[in-house]
Amino acid sequence: MDDRTFDLWEQQARSTYKKIYYDQWLIDKTYRDSIAEEMNMLNLDIINDLSSAGGGSSFIGMRLDSRENLLTRYQQIEIPDDLKEKIIYYSKRNPEYSVNQTF
Repeated sequence: MDDRTFDLWEQQARSTYKKIYYDQWLIDKTYRDSIAEEMNMLNLDIINDLSSAGGGSSFIGMRLDSRENLLTRYQQIEIPDDLKEKIIYYSKRNPEYSVNQTF
C-alpha cells in the first residue's frame, strides 16, 4: 500500500456511486438480494463455489473459507505501524466508508 491507495480510498468514499459494504454483503443474503434488485438482476447467491480465477486465495488457496475468517483477514497479517497509523487516520476522515477495527 502506498499513498495512491489512500487517495483512491478517499475518492471512493466521496463517490456518489452505490457503495457495497463487504462485511454486510458477506453475512446478509437480504442485503445481497436488495443490491441485485436495484440492478434489475436476480441474486443467484452462488456462495459455495470457488472460482479458479487468479489461483484462489492468497491465504488458503483453492479452498472455501469460513465467513469468520474472511471477516478477520486484517488480524491474519502483520501490518507495519506506519501503515496502521494511515489506516486509522483515513478511517477517521471517512467513518461512513470504514470498518472500525482494532489493530
